[in-house]
Amino acid sequence: MARLPAVHPRLRLPLRHEPRARPDGEARRGRAARLRLGPRDARLAALLDGHRDPRPRQVVSPAVAGQGRAGRRGLRPRRRSALGGGGPPGVGPFHPGRAGRRGVSGIFITGGTGYLGSYVLDELRRHPDAGRLFLLTRAKDADEGTAKLWKALQLHLTAEQFYAFLDRVVFVPGDLSEPGLGISGEARARLAEECDSVLHIAASLNRKSAKACFNANLRGSLSVVQLTRELAEKRGGLRRFSFVSTTAVAGKREHQVVKEDEAIDWALSDYDPYARTKKFAEHMMRELLPDVPKTILRPPTVMGDSRFPQTSQFEMVRILNWMLDAPVVPCHPDTRLDFVPADFVGPSIAKLHLKDDVAHDCYQLSAGTSAPTVREVKRAFDEAGIRTPKLAPKLYGAFDSLSNGLANGPRGAVSLYASLIKVFLPYFTNDVVFDNTRVVTELGEAPPRFTDYCVDLYRWSKSVGYEYPYAPLPARPSKLPEAAE
Repeated sequence: MARLPAVHPRLRLPLRHEPRARPDGEARRGRAARLRLGPRDARLAALLDGHRDPRPRQVVSPAVAGQGRAGRRGLRPRRRSALGGGGPPGVGPFHPGRAGRRGVSGIFITGGTGYLGSYVLDELRRHPDAGRLFLLTRAKDADEGTAKLWKALQLHLTAEQFYAFLDRVVFVPGDLSEPGLGISGEARARLAEECDSVLHIAASLNRKSAKACFNANLRGSLSVVQLTRELAEKRGGLRRFSFVSTTAVAGKREHQVVKEDEAIDWALSDYDPYARTKKFAEHMMRELLPDVPKTILRPPTVMGDSRFPQTSQFEMVRILNWMLDAPVVPCHPDTRLDFVPADFVGPSIAKLHLKDDVAHDCYQLSAGTSAPTVREVKRAFDEAGIRTPKLAPKLYGAFDSLSNGLANGPRGAVSLYASLIKVFLPYFTNDVVFDNTRVVTELGEAPPRFTDYCVDLYRWSKSVGYEYPYAPLPARPSKLPEAAE
């Protein structure tokens, strides 16, 4: 490990509520399904992505970063010894009893350093038998990758816990928007040797830019699908491919409880480019990965954490707070708000991905029919002594026109809020919820209600000016706790 300077002594923010303990889930590997490749399956690939990345990059492990030129240039695929070990110092041996290219378990993950991805990683670290975690990252080297990962995980971990977990992480330099994800042939060979599943979380959430969503959510997802097919072909099959989608694929609806198998309706209009590209990505994965076990996971609006008020994602929180502080909002009191906390969605993604067998191929990680109404949310703030706005649903048209006009005005605070309102207002005004019977039955746990933690989220986010107070990474301690503590 490269030497890190001693910096800020604080290890993490004090949390109002300590995270609840989670029992370790089982992560035993089932028999991989064999992928059957057809000659015409690459047509979509040829249309969207027909050339190689001219600057491929290699896998970098933080455990060997800084160990001379070899550490900076990345890792070559490891050769297996008779005992199942081998490889560069600090990388660690193959798992005992699983020696052999097709027997080693690990997960290739995109979007692991994002907001939702950090919750997924925090759950995966509690399952050491899940193997190594290969994280796609735009970092140039392991030091930069470590810094990005600490920024994502300091919401969850102390520095000691972070360093203990880091030994399971391998950074894969690349980019979702580059051809072939920008991953070199050597790195792809190691992924084929060590990864038995793929977890695709990364996406563009830019609901205003069709171009950004197309490049990340379609072209990028196609590259992930191509890599998945390659890994499945080389290994003789994969244990699982999981894709984090969104309930917004259901399109524009009103007064409905939508089930998983009813969500995709090509006759309905989409809310925005984000929802549209996610819907097409789901279709692409079903068409191009017919023989790989798949799990499509659809969160609704993810906001806050039920255990403590801190968050590092503020877009939807800004809109919530702005609407609460406004004198009047165009919301109907009986509209249900399908909002869920990240500490339900992230662990659910990880647990479903790790399960050997799941009952369905698609799960909505939603509040479902237990979603609170606007009236209930308003009451929670009233009882906390916070003034709430008047509800005037008939003003929706005027409200929408005003936000559209202000969003196109001179750039500033007013246009910023107007742009956010323009994009997110339907999520506060459309009475649509998504049935969660499948995930509650599968995992035995329902999400906490938004009314249980929304007041603390409101107060804390305003107190920090919608900016998370990130702390620099302290020096590596001499003694580390257990990685899954």
